[in-house]
Amino acid sequence: MAAPFRSLSALNSRASLFRPGSCVVSRSMSNQESASEGSGTHVPSMHQVSSVDRLSLILTRTMSPPIPSEVHLTTMERANSRRRIIVNAAMAFAFFCGSLWIIKKSQKGREQHTLVSLHEKNDQRYEKAREEEAAATEATSGK
Repeated sequence: MAAPFRSLSALNSRASLFRPGSCVVSRSMSNQESASEGSGTHVPSMHQVSSVDRLSLILTRTMSPPIPSEVHLTTMERANSRRRIIVNAAMAFAFFCGSLWIIKKSQKGREQHTLVSLHEKNDQRYEKAREEEAAATEATSGK
């Protein structure tokens, strides 16, 4: 049904392994865990699931379709991280395909001599503007 639950402190301590002073961080976290577990008042953080969150949980395969109204915060964070990775990978793929398409299109235009460079387009635009200006001055001087 759902992916195995990992506590938030376990995720944080694993992420802090490569930071300077990580042993101090993990020790302080373990002290906080033991204090909160001993008191018996530890309530896991829950997240109210919206329709977009449900879609994110299903598409990233974090949870199976009967999604409850509340899920653990770490589960939602995991789904959001996976969604960000998928979106970034899709954007990179689209950028790569677009780049290849433009390269192939310009190569084809160069081979067929139908490619008009930016310099040539600017020359044509300025020539057209000069002709329109000359026509306008002739019209005003002719009156």
